[in-house]
Amino acid sequence: MSLKYIQVTAPAARAEALRAALADRSSIVDLRLSGIEDGERTLHLVAGPQERQELFDDIQARFGPDSDWRMIALPVEASVPPARGAGGCPRAARLGGHGPDPGGAL
Repeated sequence: MSLKYIQVTAPAARAEALRAALADRSSIVDLRLSGIEDGERTLHLVAGPQERQELFDDIQARFGPDSDWRMIALPVEASVPPARGAGGCPRAARLGGHGPDPGGAL
């Protein structure tokens, strides 16, 4: 399973709108929004491989060529606790399992 940690920092209102837009995406395992600092908020998410390029494209389209935002994507080596079965977290269960990124492209 190839997971990516994605961090998007943007003006607070734009980061909040992005969080709302991404909340129901099946490829997102975890989605959190940090507090406001200097008028900006940071969205932290963990995404599985399904529809990941579409996710990146959607984020870039939402912000366009503006320079008031930044996206970083890093491979996830481990995620604890691991995904649980049907009785556990439904969002994590969709992933199937966690492990090192086998070198998959963003």
